[in-house]
Amino acid sequence: VDERQIHTLGISVQTYSEYLRRGFVELTIATAITSAVLFYVTQYIHDLKDKQQRVIQGLSLLLTAGIVMIMISAGKRLDLQIDTHGLTEIRIYGIFFLTELILVLSVFLLSIFKPFNSKTFFTPIAVGTVCLLLGLNIVNVDKVSITKKPPTINNHIYYRYLSNRSSDVYEGWIQAIDYTEREMAD
Repeated sequence: VDERQIHTLGISVQTYSEYLRRGFVELTIATAITSAVLFYVTQYIHDLKDKQQRVIQGLSLLLTAGIVMIMISAGKRLDLQIDTHGLTEIRIYGIFFLTELILVLSVFLLSIFKPFNSKTFFTPIAVGTVCLLLGLNIVNVDKVSITKKPPTINNHIYYRYLSNRSSDVYEGWIQAIDYTEREMAD
């Protein structure tokens, strides 16, 4: 449906942006709760008997699957926002945030099935986080947002956003200046 008609689906928001924000808030809360539960479970699961251990592992797997579904929902909401309004810096950061959450939950889930000591537990999280941060710094976020799918408002390129980007992406400035010159000529 059109963005203005989203409420017809039974969703009590007015725009895709609200829908996206709500999804990320829900995801953050659910991930925090799940991470706390999984962290608690990792402390005691390996002391249980085999049958109890399998039950807890199964329940932990189900809990993680539920969070994965919320992550997929948040990812789809982000994709919907990008398709409708283009890429912005914050939307690219949202993609990295989702990736970090997947990394952390994966380590928690692995630690339930295989015992890790604290060094082994935090090493993949630290290495993954450093790799994600390096990737985020290597990728020119402004350039990606402007060249891949420029941000739009009402199906028109948002030239004010383009003109406020860093000098690394002078292409956006050129587009903004060309647009301004056309508007001034009209």
